[in-house]
Amino acid sequence: MSPARTTRARVACASCRNRKVRCDVAHRGRPCTNCFLDHKDCAIEVGGRHDRNRARQRKRNFVPAPKLGVTPADTATTVVDTPDLDYTRPQGRGSNLPTESQTDSLASNHLALLSLLQNRSDESAEQDEPKCGPGTSDINFSVYQFIDTRFLFRLQQSDIKYLEDQACLRVPRRDLMDEMLDQYFRYIHPLLPLFDEAQFWAMYHPVKYKALQPAGTSMSLFVLQAMLFAACSVVPEKKIRRLGYRNYKHARNYLYRRAKLLYSMDTEHAPVALAQGALLLSLWCPKENERQVNTWWLTSAIQHARAAMAHRHQYLNHLPTASQVALKRLWWSCIIRDRVMALCLRQPMHLTREAYDFEAGRLTVYDIEDAEDVPGVYDKDMKRVISMMTVSMCDLCTVLTDVLALVYPHVAPTGCSPEHSAREVNRVRGGLTAWCTSMKYRFSTLSQDQQSSDEVILFSNLLHMYLHSTWLLLANYEIQTEVEAQPFRLTSNENICRCRLEVQRSTVAITDLLRELVKLDLVRYLPISAVTCSAKPLILYLLDQTLTDGAATEGQNKLTIVLEAMRDYQCRYDYTDLVLSTAHRLSLVARSMSQEQATTGWADILLRYPKDYLRFIVTMDIAIAKGSFPKDLDLPLILQTESVGAGEDECVQAPMDGEEKESSNSLSLSALSELSPPEALPILNSDAWEPDEMEDPLIFHHGIIHEDRLWAGLIATLSYEFAVAFFAIIAVGGAMMPLKYQIKTGQKWGWEV
Repeated sequence: MSPARTTRARVACASCRNRKVRCDVAHRGRPCTNCFLDHKDCAIEVGGRHDRNRARQRKRNFVPAPKLGVTPADTATTVVDTPDLDYTRPQGRGSNLPTESQTDSLASNHLALLSLLQNRSDESAEQDEPKCGPGTSDINFSVYQFIDTRFLFRLQQSDIKYLEDQACLRVPRRDLMDEMLDQYFRYIHPLLPLFDEAQFWAMYHPVKYKALQPAGTSMSLFVLQAMLFAACSVVPEKKIRRLGYRNYKHARNYLYRRAKLLYSMDTEHAPVALAQGALLLSLWCPKENERQVNTWWLTSAIQHARAAMAHRHQYLNHLPTASQVALKRLWWSCIIRDRVMALCLRQPMHLTREAYDFEAGRLTVYDIEDAEDVPGVYDKDMKRVISMMTVSMCDLCTVLTDVLALVYPHVAPTGCSPEHSAREVNRVRGGLTAWCTSMKYRFSTLSQDQQSSDEVILFSNLLHMYLHSTWLLLANYEIQTEVEAQPFRLTSNENICRCRLEVQRSTVAITDLLRELVKLDLVRYLPISAVTCSAKPLILYLLDQTLTDGAATEGQNKLTIVLEAMRDYQCRYDYTDLVLSTAHRLSLVARSMSQEQATTGWADILLRYPKDYLRFIVTMDIAIAKGSFPKDLDLPLILQTESVGAGEDECVQAPMDGEEKESSNSLSLSALSELSPPEALPILNSDAWEPDEMEDPLIFHHGIIHEDRLWAGLIATLSYEFAVAFFAIIAVGGAMMPLKYQIKTGQKWGWEV
């Protein structure tokens, strides 16, 4: 009996077809065995005249698809703002895929579908004029050989069809992809070292660095989409528009949704890739974050990292050294995000000293330096400097472990005396002082050119913003401890005065750091955590301006700096609106209080009415933590309005003759929390600011004023002169001189016509 005849493979790669050898790409996936052994590119093409005719027939039968299945409004409400990863599949939706009968014919071979998607992408990439709309300049991911395609074999045809409809299988074309990845490794990667940059570029350019690329390495599409989401905030605005998005927020919404859907559709199973992608998605924070989406992503990332045994990396001796270092990078990236989010969002840490030995497993420069000599976004000398910044960030996170455990404990301490709290504060202050000394020494070893480079200034200023935010946190913690210990009358004037100086010093330091970044136009590269670092200076300066009726003071200039930074934040991060809205509502309270209390600023409030000062600060903290304006019951019991009547006189010093005592008009949040945004944010005289009455109507539509009325609401609480001046500053496109120009030229605060 003759042996059974071997059936011909339905799909073969181009290399095997040209050599006329058997190809197992249909069973093994790309690369096939022959291309893998010969180190050749494994590309799938539609071959033969008969196949080309069938491809043309399928193309004629395509049903045009809408540009994207979800509008920006739907994206913000139904998908983006919730950590629930269930989804509703669209019914009756058009698709770019073949019709149902043609899909059934491909059901037995997912690779044929991949080949079809790739050829469609090649045709779309050849178009000279891309259409308008999100992602219209994108191509199918299978064009890039470094992206793993094996997940398609695990999905049903309906799932693949849905992902294609939602543009989740599409990525930017080569020139835009190069720009976004370059910006990612330039501004995101240094303080979140998830990847080996040299290995990534060797994988991204497989032909150029074929000898350095480990066999079988590929990039998860979920991780890549998460990287693109993280990078879109720091790419130039013209690139965002070339990608088809209206602005940064539009791009962040769409790219976040793509990555989130890939996660919810279970396209990735590797715990390391899941942890990397989830950690990058923790950078997402919507305007109303009551469901704590970013915290959910962080928790998921830590769980996936534990599943990959990243927290036990030092004990996995059976793994290659490169794998152990990769797990160490991943775990320290989780630690960095955990510390930054705990510091900025007023929440307890997830990873405490009981979970990891921070000193023994300390991340070093040798763990960050690339093993292979592959050119990256920085040259060799600058790479060494950036690695030093990364290590400094990890060292700061180690110090923050004790600070955050003291201020935001998992379990509230019982019977803790003020003396014990003071000793703990002094202990953690010593750690912060030691970090400052170490940072100064490292910075002194840099050359003058390195110290003055934009990237070094950016990362150094950001680290010091974290540092001074920590000093500010400790000072406010001491004030709250003092108030709780003696709620009715404070007898220790020395502690409050010392804390006031610390608050003032830290606030001015953060403002000076922002001033330098505004001058160099580097605020646009700051991460979303910078928004919360700027929130405390914003509210303190607003209190000064409100209580002094907008009189020209040094604080007015500092307020302008913070508002200019907030303006840059708001272009990119929805979360900025929450901070601005909360600051405006608190300034309304301060204005009403100033009519009955003879106070001249936040420092005067702190000395005479410490509870009111704490209410302002804690209200902003809770708003940031909850993602919405808090109610009175959300405050600590000692700061709730109902507790004020127990003792009216809470001044640090007894008032002199004729000096007013604390009024009953204390900070009450109940009425303000019920206000809707239009009522809570009154705008200036709208007749004077109609677009058709302005010299350049584009100013009104291009600026932030048209997006919402937060800026007008903030300035409405100040004096008329300061309001006119500030609107002159933010009207960058008109005849007024912009703030950045004033700062660069060193002119005094003001405006010119």
